[in-house]
Amino acid sequence: MAGQGHDTLIAKGVTVQGTVQAQGVLRVDGRVDGKIASEGDVVVGQDGVVHAEVSAKNVVIAGQLHGNVTVTGRLHILAGGALFGDVKVGVLIVEEGAVFKGQCEMEVRRPGEEPVRILRKVDSGDGGETRRGAQAQQGAGS
Repeated sequence: MAGQGHDTLIAKGVTVQGTVQAQGVLRVDGRVDGKIASEGDVVVGQDGVVHAEVSAKNVVIAGQLHGNVTVTGRLHILAGGALFGDVKVGVLIVEEGAVFKGQCEMEVRRPGEEPVRILRKVDSGDGGETRRGAQAQQGAGS
């Protein structure tokens, strides 16, 4: 995360409304309503609440994010974190105890092939659908 430009902190107790543009790491421990566009990484801290469309290189969520997310790299929802919205990602990690409610579109590239798009609705709010979906996917690949 370091070395991508200036780091920006939206501290606990601070609310930003509108568009936030960042070149380096943007950490949200407060609240953002609107849009976030970062050339670097976006981190939503445990106390952070984001109601925005987010585009970034990588996103880590420990707090709450309500809105659609486009990530060229990795989206990581930590235990205790919650994402309510659709995502377009390269890599998706949802830890046990995290909540993800929305649709996920992943771009899969194999050497020498055109990208393959996977679109699957995921609701891990009850912990059951994610496991069933993973088992169904394993069964389909066997």
